[in-house]
Amino acid sequence: MLKFIFHALIVFIILSCASKDKAIRVGIPIAVVNLKISGAATIDSLTKRMGKFASKAHKKGAKVVLFPELPTLDLLPVNPADEEVKNELMSMARTQKDYESALIEIAKKYQIMIIGANHYILSGKSKFKNRAYIVKANGEIAFQDKIYPTPWEVRQGVKGNKKIEIFKTEELSFVVLTCHDAEFPDISVRLSKMKPEVIFVPSMTDDLNGLSRVKRTSQARAIEHMSYVLMTGASSEVGAKWHTYQGKSFLFTPHNKYFEEPQEGDLDEQLKIFYLDLPSLRKARGDRKQVYPARDYLNQ
Repeated sequence: MLKFIFHALIVFIILSCASKDKAIRVGIPIAVVNLKISGAATIDSLTKRMGKFASKAHKKGAKVVLFPELPTLDLLPVNPADEEVKNELMSMARTQKDYESALIEIAKKYQIMIIGANHYILSGKSKFKNRAYIVKANGEIAFQDKIYPTPWEVRQGVKGNKKIEIFKTEELSFVVLTCHDAEFPDISVRLSKMKPEVIFVPSMTDDLNGLSRVKRTSQARAIEHMSYVLMTGASSEVGAKWHTYQGKSFLFTPHNKYFEEPQEGDLDEQLKIFYLDLPSLRKARGDRKQVYPARDYLNQ
């Protein structure tokens, strides 16, 4: 009798795990990359690494891969002097054409849409914009410039942007909020009319406090807009003097009966696959009994 109960319990556990795994795996697979930044890379070595992640994502069935903000900071020296950082950023920005060409090649080769993978581009003689990319599998390229540069970026000459674009594919509609942009209430108000189904947040934070800020505000955006939010960042060696980054990959959901619990990755370089159940999202948005703050804001 005890032997029978034991075997029945084992079968129950296996079926429960399988059922849970199946529920999590329903929907569109999205690859999210936490990229390690060490410094002193070349465009060729950096984009080869990014290509390897795109290849892994493709093999796992993903049609979209989210890279963190500013992987090209890996091009800077390991420990640049403060007075040299601006010049290093200028040199980095001049690689724009080569970098964009590499992203297009990766997207076409692996038939995958690249989102994020931000780069500083020149704006005038001595200013920059922080540009997030949307590179389609056919090689078409679009972008979303960061709205609100961080205080450090402002000191380096990074300019802000005013326009938020909404992008649409056959499967979903989305916006891209780069890191700091996820923290601003005025942007959230503007998103209310756009109704993005997915909010992508490529980020780069240098400590756990920054990571926590972007994480918490990104999670709030998921609830406010009844949207999925996918966030990722960069990682680094522990104790690195200049290239010090703390990042994780996250999937945030609106927190109601239609969705699984939020999921997250590790504080280290890795590729995670998250699944977006868009039919359930649309059903939840149509359910007037569910909390949907953006809808209520527009209807007040």
